[in-house]
Amino acid sequence: MIRILIADRLHAKTIDLLNEISEFEIIEKSGLTSAQLQEEIKNADAIIISGSMPLSEETFNQGGDLKLIVRSSDGSGPIDTAAAKRKNIEIRTAVGHSIAQPEETAGINAIAILKDFFNV
Repeated sequence: MIRILIADRLHAKTIDLLNEISEFEIIEKSGLTSAQLQEEIKNADAIIISGSMPLSEETFNQGGDLKLIVRSSDGSGPIDTAAAKRKNIEIRTAVGHSIAQPEETAGINAIAILKDFFNV
C-alpha cells in the first residue's frame, strides 16, 4: 500500500478520485504544526502540500519512506530542495492552481503525478 499524506486542503473531487485508487492509502491531515508534520511524514511515501507549507531538512531527517513531494499549487514554497535531493526525495508541482483554472485542475494533475511516479 502506498501511503499518501495530504497535508493541505484539496478539492473534494480530488479526494474522492484518490480514494478510488486501490494502491493508495490516503491520510488527510491539513493544518498540521511543524512538529505534527514531522511525525506524520515518517509513515508517508508521498505528501501533497501547498506551495506555502515549509519542509525543512529537519523534517526530512526524521526518517521514514518519503519519496515524493507534490505541490498542489504553482510557485516555490519554503522547501529545502537541497536536503530533499540528498534524501532522494523528488519534488513535483501539480500545475493548474491559478486564477485562470479551477482548483480541481491542480488536484487532477497531482493524481497524474502520483500515478506516474508509483506506476499505478
